[in-house]
Amino acid sequence: MRDRIVDIARPSWLYWYTVTLQSHTLQESLMKSILAHPAVPLYYEIVFDAETFSLSFVLHPKANDHFLRTMRDPLRIITGLEQNLHLSTFTYPQSESFGFGDAFRRSAEPFVEEGWATWTCILPQHPDGKKLREISASIWCITTVASLLDRLPLTTTNKQLPQLLQFLTIDEMVTYMDRGQDSGAFGFTYSKQVLDFCATIWDNEAWCDTVLGSMVRTYAHLTGEDLTARDPSFVFDISKGDTHLPYFKCPGNCACVHISSFHDAGGAKYCAHNVDTKMQQLTLLAGIITLANLAIEHPQ
Repeated sequence: MRDRIVDIARPSWLYWYTVTLQSHTLQESLMKSILAHPAVPLYYEIVFDAETFSLSFVLHPKANDHFLRTMRDPLRIITGLEQNLHLSTFTYPQSESFGFGDAFRRSAEPFVEEGWATWTCILPQHPDGKKLREISASIWCITTVASLLDRLPLTTTNKQLPQLLQFLTIDEMVTYMDRGQDSGAFGFTYSKQVLDFCATIWDNEAWCDTVLGSMVRTYAHLTGEDLTARDPSFVFDISKGDTHLPYFKCPGNCACVHISSFHDAGGAKYCAHNVDTKMQQLTLLAGIITLANLAIEHPQ
């Protein structure tokens, strides 16, 4: 795949690096693991709070150590993204902040046990396109680098605690399209545990409303649009398809995510359709992450 990367000055270099190299090379073993296996040990967890609009990545100690070792100045891909997307200066995670324009900050709140690191982004109200690109590109950095471990963590660091499992991975994030076009395309995988939980949500209106409400609130927060004057069900949706697994939709030209493949004994991989902007990308991610968080809170 690296043969297709020609020159950092060419915008297409970033597109191929972000989509082709990441999805087919860097995360190949990771995607197969959570897709095909029913119980993959947790190496990072994604948490979304629709009240504070905070998006957090909580990294296993081994994953965070690898993250800190890998994300060191200078990285050619970071320089390329800064130049071609006209982003703010990138902050490497050796400080208390991280990302383009300090999109993420390290939280002091503990997670389960000592050693886990929490990196949090508070989604701003009505941000401009540049800030949205900075947040999206920073998410891409975290999910890509955190997954590049020689081996997945086998257990929690404290043997007295139950083994934590991976429920959700973000597998691809498009940061740049050729000829300067924007794109919000992304892919993710739900674990078997999330799919088992999904089979129960259709009879629980409160859970469906929580997921849908997370997307509605996030979209209104990012756009500054008052949604009280119209029925959000016309443009937002979480529903079951033929497989009885969730399908997510937000405002746009059928901007949605749907299943692209699944494994009988494992999870399901999703891909985006007509997700053309970072606004749509973050709106859908809010619902997707909220559903995974509910599955963790209500094990089947």
